[in-house]
Amino acid sequence: MTSNLKLAAALCLLFLVVAGSALVYRNTRPPSATSADPATVLSATKAEDEGTEPVALPATPVLKNAAADPGLLDVAFGYKVGSTAYAYHLALAFAPDADKGSMTLATPQSQPVDAVTFPVERHFSESRKAYLIAVSRDLGTMTPAVPSLCVRAVVGPSKTGFDLTDASLCVMQRDQDGRCHPTTLACGLIR
Repeated sequence: MTSNLKLAAALCLLFLVVAGSALVYRNTRPPSATSADPATVLSATKAEDEGTEPVALPATPVLKNAAADPGLLDVAFGYKVGSTAYAYHLALAFAPDADKGSMTLATPQSQPVDAVTFPVERHFSESRKAYLIAVSRDLGTMTPAVPSLCVRAVVGPSKTGFDLTDASLCVMQRDQDGRCHPTTLACGLIR
Protein backbone atom coordinates (compact mmCIF):
# COMPACT_ATOMS: atom_id res chain seq x y z
CA MET A 1 0.00 0.00 0.00
CA THR A 2 1.15 3.47 -0.72
CA SER A 3 1.40 5.95 2.12
CA ASN A 4 -1.52 8.01 0.75
CA LEU A 5 -3.73 4.92 0.67
CA LYS A 6 -2.71 4.00 4.24
CA LEU A 7 -3.49 7.54 5.41
CA ALA A 8 -6.93 7.48 3.73
CA ALA A 9 -7.72 4.08 5.31
CA ALA A 10 -6.64 5.35 8.75
CA LEU A 11 -8.81 8.49 8.40
CA CYS A 12 -11.82 6.38 7.35
CA LEU A 13 -11.30 4.09 10.34
CA LEU A 14 -10.96 7.07 12.69
CA PHE A 15 -14.17 8.59 11.29
CA LEU A 16 -16.06 5.32 11.79
CA VAL A 17 -14.85 5.03 15.41
CA VAL A 18 -15.84 8.64 16.23
CA ALA A 19 -19.24 8.38 14.50
CA GLY A 20 -19.96 5.02 16.15
CA SER A 21 -19.03 6.36 19.58
CA ALA A 22 -21.31 9.37 19.10
CA LEU A 23 -24.23 7.11 18.16
CA VAL A 24 -23.66 4.81 21.13
CA TYR A 25 -23.46 7.80 23.51
CA ARG A 26 -26.63 9.36 22.11
CA ASN A 27 -28.58 6.11 22.41
CA THR A 28 -27.39 5.13 25.90
CA ARG A 29 -27.48 8.41 27.82
CA PRO A 30 -30.62 9.06 29.86
CA PRO A 31 -33.16 11.37 28.23
CA SER A 32 -32.86 14.99 29.27
CA ALA A 33 -35.60 16.46 31.42
CA THR A 34 -34.51 19.97 30.46
CA SER A 35 -36.27 20.05 27.11
CA ALA A 36 -39.24 22.20 28.14
CA ASP A 37 -40.46 24.44 25.34
CA PRO A 38 -39.78 28.02 26.55
CA ALA A 39 -43.32 28.98 25.47
CA THR A 40 -44.77 26.53 28.03
CA VAL A 41 -42.62 27.37 31.08
CA LEU A 42 -44.89 28.60 33.86
CA SER A 43 -44.23 32.12 35.17
CA ALA A 44 -43.04 32.64 38.73
CA THR A 45 -45.92 34.17 40.69
CA LYS A 46 -46.36 35.58 44.17
CA ALA A 47 -48.67 33.59 46.44
CA GLU A 48 -51.46 35.27 48.36
CA ASP A 49 -50.73 35.31 52.14
CA GLU A 50 -48.19 32.48 51.75
CA GLY A 51 -50.99 30.17 50.58
CA THR A 52 -51.44 28.38 47.28
CA GLU A 53 -53.61 30.99 45.55
CA PRO A 54 -51.71 33.39 43.26
CA VAL A 55 -52.09 37.12 43.93
CA ALA A 56 -52.62 37.54 40.17
CA LEU A 57 -52.35 35.18 37.23
CA PRO A 58 -49.64 36.03 34.71
CA ALA A 59 -50.58 36.73 31.09
CA THR A 60 -48.14 34.10 29.84
CA PRO A 61 -47.66 31.31 29.16
CA VAL A 62 -50.91 30.29 27.49
CA LEU A 63 -50.97 26.49 27.50
CA LYS A 64 -52.93 24.81 24.72
CA ASN A 65 -55.36 21.99 25.49
CA ALA A 66 -54.49 19.23 23.01
CA ALA A 67 -57.59 17.14 23.81
CA ALA A 68 -60.61 17.32 21.50
CA ASP A 69 -62.97 15.64 24.00
CA PRO A 70 -64.68 18.23 26.27
CA GLY A 71 -64.18 15.91 29.29
CA LEU A 72 -60.40 15.77 28.82
CA LEU A 73 -57.62 18.24 29.42
CA ASP A 74 -54.19 17.53 27.95
CA VAL A 75 -51.42 20.13 28.30
CA ALA A 76 -47.65 20.26 28.18
CA PHE A 77 -45.95 22.65 30.58
CA GLY A 78 -42.53 23.49 31.89
CA TYR A 79 -41.36 24.31 35.41
CA LYS A 80 -38.12 26.15 36.02
CA VAL A 81 -35.83 25.42 38.95
CA GLY A 82 -32.81 27.71 38.80
CA SER A 83 -31.61 27.64 35.21
CA THR A 84 -33.14 24.22 34.45
CA ALA A 85 -36.59 24.03 32.82
CA TYR A 86 -38.21 20.63 33.42
CA ALA A 87 -40.84 19.40 30.96
CA TYR A 88 -44.09 17.83 32.14
CA HIS A 89 -47.29 16.50 30.61
CA LEU A 90 -50.60 16.80 32.50
CA ALA A 91 -53.85 15.03 31.61
CA LEU A 92 -57.17 15.38 33.44
CA ALA A 93 -60.26 13.28 32.77
CA PHE A 94 -63.74 13.69 34.27
CA ALA A 95 -67.03 12.16 33.18
CA PRO A 96 -69.77 14.79 32.63
CA ASP A 97 -71.15 16.06 35.96
CA ALA A 98 -68.73 13.85 37.95
CA ASP A 99 -66.82 15.22 40.94
CA LYS A 100 -64.21 12.46 40.74
CA GLY A 101 -61.81 11.91 37.89
CA SER A 102 -58.17 11.15 37.20
CA MET A 103 -54.95 13.07 36.71
CA THR A 104 -51.87 11.80 34.92
CA LEU A 105 -48.46 13.42 35.26
CA ALA A 106 -45.55 12.37 33.08
CA THR A 107 -42.52 13.73 31.28
CA PRO A 108 -42.65 13.89 27.49
CA GLN A 109 -39.77 11.40 27.31
CA SER A 110 -41.11 8.94 29.90
CA GLN A 111 -42.42 5.51 29.05
CA PRO A 112 -46.12 4.84 29.81
CA VAL A 113 -45.04 2.78 32.84
CA ASP A 114 -43.39 5.91 34.32
CA ALA A 115 -46.54 8.04 34.07
CA VAL A 116 -48.18 8.67 37.45
CA THR A 117 -51.99 8.38 37.34
CA PHE A 118 -54.11 8.91 40.43
CA PRO A 119 -57.69 9.79 41.39
CA VAL A 120 -58.60 13.46 41.88
CA GLU A 121 -61.66 15.37 42.98
CA ARG A 122 -62.86 18.79 41.87
CA HIS A 123 -64.41 21.28 44.26
CA PHE A 124 -66.22 24.48 43.41
CA SER A 125 -64.24 27.56 44.46
CA GLU A 126 -66.47 30.52 45.31
CA SER A 127 -63.56 32.96 44.99
CA ARG A 128 -62.69 31.76 41.46
CA LYS A 129 -66.26 30.87 40.38
CA ALA A 130 -64.80 27.71 38.87
CA TYR A 131 -63.76 24.18 39.80
CA LEU A 132 -60.47 23.62 41.58
CA ILE A 133 -58.44 20.41 41.30
CA ALA A 134 -55.51 20.38 43.73
CA VAL A 135 -53.01 17.58 44.39
CA SER A 136 -49.58 17.06 45.89
CA ARG A 137 -47.57 14.21 44.35
CA ASP A 138 -44.18 12.63 44.87
CA LEU A 139 -42.72 12.10 41.40
CA GLY A 140 -39.51 10.51 42.65
CA THR A 141 -40.04 7.36 40.58
CA MET A 142 -40.38 9.21 37.28
CA THR A 143 -37.74 8.80 34.58
CA PRO A 144 -36.07 11.11 33.75
CA ALA A 145 -36.01 12.60 37.24
CA VAL A 146 -38.08 15.76 37.74
CA PRO A 147 -39.02 17.78 40.85
CA SER A 148 -42.13 16.60 42.72
CA LEU A 149 -45.01 19.05 42.44
CA CYS A 150 -48.13 20.38 44.05
CA VAL A 151 -50.60 21.02 41.19
CA ARG A 152 -53.60 23.39 41.14
CA ALA A 153 -55.78 23.43 38.04
CA VAL A 154 -58.79 25.74 37.84
CA VAL A 155 -61.43 24.96 35.21
CA GLY A 156 -65.13 25.63 34.89
CA PRO A 157 -67.67 26.84 35.88
CA SER A 158 -69.39 23.99 34.04
CA LYS A 159 -69.07 20.35 35.13
CA THR A 160 -70.20 18.94 31.78
CA GLY A 161 -66.88 19.76 30.12
CA PHE A 162 -63.71 21.72 30.68
CA ASP A 163 -64.62 25.38 30.21
CA LEU A 164 -61.22 26.99 29.67
CA THR A 165 -62.35 30.63 29.50
CA ASP A 166 -60.71 31.42 32.85
CA ALA A 167 -58.70 28.22 33.29
CA SER A 168 -55.26 28.20 34.84
CA LEU A 169 -52.54 25.86 36.03
CA CYS A 170 -50.32 26.59 39.01
CA VAL A 171 -47.59 24.41 40.50
CA MET A 172 -45.22 24.54 43.44
CA GLN A 173 -42.33 22.38 44.51
CA ARG A 174 -43.22 19.66 46.98
CA ASP A 175 -40.78 18.46 49.60
CA GLN A 176 -40.41 14.90 50.90
CA ASP A 177 -42.77 15.67 53.79
CA GLY A 178 -45.53 16.59 51.32
CA ARG A 179 -45.38 20.32 51.99
CA CYS A 180 -45.96 22.72 49.10
CA HIS A 181 -43.71 25.78 49.07
CA PRO A 182 -45.52 29.03 48.12
CA THR A 183 -42.21 30.76 47.32
CA THR A 184 -41.86 28.36 44.35
CA LEU A 185 -45.32 29.09 42.89
CA ALA A 186 -45.49 29.36 39.09
CA CYS A 187 -48.62 29.71 36.96
CA GLY A 188 -49.95 29.87 33.43
CA LEU A 189 -53.27 30.11 31.59
CA ILE A 190 -54.95 27.18 29.83
CA ARG A 191 -56.93 27.75 26.61
